[in-house]
Amino acid sequence: MIIASLVSMNFCIASIAIWHRSNHTSDELRFGWNNTSFRVVSGKSRIGILLGNEQSKSAIFFSRRFEPAEMSELDHSPEFFYGWTYKFLGLQVSHQAMAGIESTWLAIPYWLLALIFSILPLHLVVFRQNQLRRSRQHRCIMCGYDLRASSVRCPECGHLMSLMAASRSE
Repeated sequence: MIIASLVSMNFCIASIAIWHRSNHTSDELRFGWNNTSFRVVSGKSRIGILLGNEQSKSAIFFSRRFEPAEMSELDHSPEFFYGWTYKFLGLQVSHQAMAGIESTWLAIPYWLLALIFSILPLHLVVFRQNQLRRSRQHRCIMCGYDLRASSVRCPECGHLMSLMAASRSE
């Protein structure tokens, strides 16, 4: 759980850094093969992922940087598209078609990514704080049962006391 929390914290920090960067410049990564294209566009405080079919038959792979004013992909107007769009709390999911080209678009705000990636590390911090508090109060670190009368094992949940806690109770 500690390793997963560290990885999650790194993703949280990275998403905050990219969030800040996306307000000043935008990036695009595009990959395509056999009428299928995959694009990742970062800008305007969100990341967009586009999966669709294009008319190109050859492999495409490129990356570019551009100014946020050019970010029409994240704010495309659906007037000339057929399809649907759902928006909620900055999250946008849409499926559109035009002239035989279909695309599915997912735009995720960076604040939502940072919030999601911070849940596991915060849970670990709260869990460790509860364990320390319970250990200082001579309680079971797993269930909180009062262990002043017990010597080795918690009678409530069966968890073994740590050696340090057992030596304090003697």
